[in-house]
Amino acid sequence: MKKLLTILLAAMLSLTVVFMTACKDDVTGVYKIQSMTYSEGQSTMTFNIGDDMPTGGKLTTDFLKLELKDGGTFVMSGELYGNDDTFSGSWSVDGETLKMTAEGETINGKIKDDVITISGLDGSDQMTIVFKKA
Repeated sequence: MKKLLTILLAAMLSLTVVFMTACKDDVTGVYKIQSMTYSEGQSTMTFNIGDDMPTGGKLTTDFLKLELKDGGTFVMSGELYGNDDTFSGSWSVDGETLKMTAEGETINGKIKDDVITISGLDGSDQMTIVFKKA
């Protein structure tokens, strides 16, 4: 009887671990920009995909890309600040809070339902960028 109970308990524990792993959201992957908002004083400008940018051209999903990789590393690439830029660092998630650290700077964002919202990418809270998982 003890053996049977031990086997059943071990099987239930194994199934619980498998179920919890399968249910955990996988946030790794490529996220592409969906919108960008600039706020300065009383003025706010929001640019969505297809909108004309003040620097010329239109905002496209290729304008800025964020890739969260397995192992807790990320790469962000695109035309940030008018230049083709790429930077990388480490990331972690705690609940809905995404924490990215690169070059000694930490940026906190929110991740929910395959959407990442980041403020402070420009060193202030004047710019907010929304990414959606591709």
